Amino acid sequence: MVTLSAVQIACATAELAAIAPFAAGAPHWPGAGAAGALLVLGAVGTGLAYLLNLGLVRTAGTAVASAVTYVMPLWSTALGAAFLAEPVGWNALAGGVLVIAAVALTRPRPAPRPAGSAAATPDAPRPGQRVR
Repeated sequence: MVTLSAVQIACATAELAAIAPFAAGAPHWPGAGAAGALLVLGAVGTGLAYLLNLGLVRTAGTAVASAVTYVMPLWSTALGAAFLAEPVGWNALAGGVLVIAAVALTRPRPAPRPAGSAAATPDAPRPGQRVR
């Protein structure tokens, strides 16, 4: 997973390095403040997001992690309506209902337990728990 991300970022960097000088001219140094901000935003914003997503994949699985991508527009629409007084039309509400229904349908169902198995073995490991 980390290798795939590293290769994608390296390819994008190589493409940008080859095209940018011809498209926009030679780059100039923006200053230490801008370079520091870029480093902090890249490391904290993107790096933390990758770590959180990887942790979500490990604990909840890929289906739940991919559902985050679909739910993000719902949050942005809700926050825009709440804090910026952006209008929310019927189509946004209908789309939100469809997204929530799709996420609910794709959630993995817990496996049914045989009757009495939990009471008979109180120290049984929980799903996802490591056994020592």
